[in-house]
Amino acid sequence: MRRLIVKRLAAMVVIILALTAVMFMLAKISPLDPVHAMLGPNASRQALATQRHMLGLDRPLIDQYGRYSAVPSARPTGPGAGSRRISARSSPPPLS
Repeated sequence: MRRLIVKRLAAMVVIILALTAVMFMLAKISPLDPVHAMLGPNASRQALATQRHMLGLDRPLIDQYGRYSAVPSARPTGPGAGSRRISARSSPPPLS
C-alpha cells in the first residue's frame, strides 16, 4: 500500500511539472505580447523595455519558468488581479 501511494505521488509531481511546462511554453509561443497588451500600441520602446525588465521577461527562459512555477498560489487571479486598488463593490454585502 505504501509503495502504491509513493508511486502515485511521484506520478502526480511529474504530471504537474509537465503541465506547467506545457502551459509556460504555450504562453511563450503565443503571438500576443503581454507587455504590448499592458502598455498599448503607442508605448515607446523604452517603456516596453522597462516593463519587460520589471516583469522579468528579459531573463533566460529557465529563470522565467522558475518564477512561473515557483509559487502559483501567490499569483493574483480574477478580475482586477493586476490592480492594487480596493473597491467597495468587490466586498460582499454585510450580513443583516
